[in-house]
Order: sequence, then structure tokens, then C-alpha cells
Amino acid sequence: MYSNELEFNVNTVAIIQARSGSKRLPNKIMMKLGHKRLFQIIYDRVSLSKKLDKVIFATTNLACDNEFCSLLAKQKIEYFRGDENDVLKRYQQAAKHFKADI
Repeated sequence: MYSNELEFNVNTVAIIQARSGSKRLPNKIMMKLGHKRLFQIIYDRVSLSKKLDKVIFATTNLACDNEFCSLLAKQKIEYFRGDENDVLKRYQQAAKHFKADI
């Protein structure tokens, strides 16, 4: 078998960090630009990549992100909720949860 005949099953996941509790511009992820919310625009654009198997949002466990998660669920967009203060841990846990290789 030649190397170009090998098939790799790699799960490539884009993890987009988003939260409602920003101090500089609170709830910016929910703001509308035209007819769409910012998170929808970001999701739609990232989803165009042919190199990704999945696009998810990583947000916090705080109550202020409940509405955001409800909208994601209604649109069948997957998400992960984690620690508010440890963004790296949130990314790592999200990657593990969705079995991301990359």
C-alpha cells in the first residue's frame, strides 16, 4: 500500500469560544448584525470549511449564558459549557467531550 492510499479517520473540530458575560461589551454574541445574531454569522462562516467535521461553541456554566445555549439548541448547534475563568480548561474539556483529534 502506498502512502497516498492510506485513509485517516481524524475528527477535526472547530471550537468557538463565546460567552455573554463580557465586561467591555456585554452580550455581544447575541447582538444582531442585519437579520442574524453574531454567533449565527460566525457559525455559518466557519461551517463553510471543508476541512472541519464539526463546529461547536464553548461557553460558561453561568446563568447569563442560558439564553445563548437555548438558542444554540433550537438551531441544533452543538455546544459545551465549562469553567468561566479557565478558558484553556474549557477548550480542553470541549475537545475531549466531542472526541476531537484536531
